[in-house]
Amino acid sequence: MINFFAILLVVLWFSGFGSKIVTTQVSSEPTPQATLQPTSQPTPEPTVKKQVVPTNSPRPVIITPTPIPAPPKTVSLMDQVPQHNQKSDCWVIYNGNVYNITGYFGNHPAGDAIIAIFCGRDMTQAFNTMDKIPPKSHSQKAHQLLETYRI
Repeated sequence: MINFFAILLVVLWFSGFGSKIVTTQVSSEPTPQATLQPTSQPTPEPTVKKQVVPTNSPRPVIITPTPIPAPPKTVSLMDQVPQHNQKSDCWVIYNGNVYNITGYFGNHPAGDAIIAIFCGRDMTQAFNTMDKIPPKSHSQKAHQLLETYRI
């Protein structure tokens, strides 16, 4: 039975009765339909493109990830105050704010020694009491002057 169909196909092929597939699209149907139409010439074989892969292809590239550096550690002004503890570089803390009073040396009415002991430290209590009994704060003018040294 199989031999009969094989012989029939061979006979039809060589007799010039070939077929080709024509694709058409009907507007109401989105998929193409195939129809058979008789032709006098056999359908040519489709062309197959061959990709040539060279035998000496380059070795794979190995990518080594570059480590991302850690962001620089941020240091608050409060943490830097103890490092500025000399007359030539004097930072102080007053009411939670940082002041660089280096430029004020030579201008304090009580002398430099009284402010030099607070370089690199918190001077809030001393500034507010002037180390007096009873406590007496600095003048309004002194408070305004201190604000000009705020960092």
